[in-house]
Amino acid sequence: MSDQTIYRPATVFLHWAIALFIISNIVLGHVMMWTPLSMRPVLMPLHTWIGLTVLLLTLARIAARLKFKKPAYPADYKTWELRLATACHLMFYVLMLGLPILGYLILSANPPHPTRHISFWSVGVVPYFEPLQTMARPAQKVVHDQFVAAHAFGAWLLVATLALHLAGVIKHQFLDGHDILRRMSVPMSKPESESES
Repeated sequence: MSDQTIYRPATVFLHWAIALFIISNIVLGHVMMWTPLSMRPVLMPLHTWIGLTVLLLTLARIAARLKFKKPAYPADYKTWELRLATACHLMFYVLMLGLPILGYLILSANPPHPTRHISFWSVGVVPYFEPLQTMARPAQKVVHDQFVAAHAFGAWLLVATLALHLAGVIKHQFLDGHDILRRMSVPMSKPESESES
């Protein structure tokens, strides 16, 4: 595999950092479903912090993608494989942006409370979305529950997209003989040219 098909080190870091945070939050989200409500005040802030971190890292990834050209796929990829890979990556971006935003809206769609706030790794405070805070409670609860349902659906869609992505990696790496994992690893030799991402 040539240097032209390998991602830049910064992109590799963002890829694996986002993947680690996403998997951690999927696990944490399921843990919260089965733990006593008394544990929510401990687990929910961590879930929120990770989600906001994914949002920020995704924005950085998008900025890098816009600035640098994406490395080419191997020339022998089939058309359907290219289209499926493109759709899968697009879905990842939609969910990596959408799920944290939905989580933020869920937290905002609650009555104001003097001691409740959204902190970011305990170093900053994120303000609630004020229009949701000031809604009449019956309408607020309806909106809150709709956000929760959308967030849950998106989480399962993310799991399915991740499974499809991993299936593609396994196929290309072990069945097709493409060293696809090297695309997302830091090269040990000289880095790729500045024109690539």
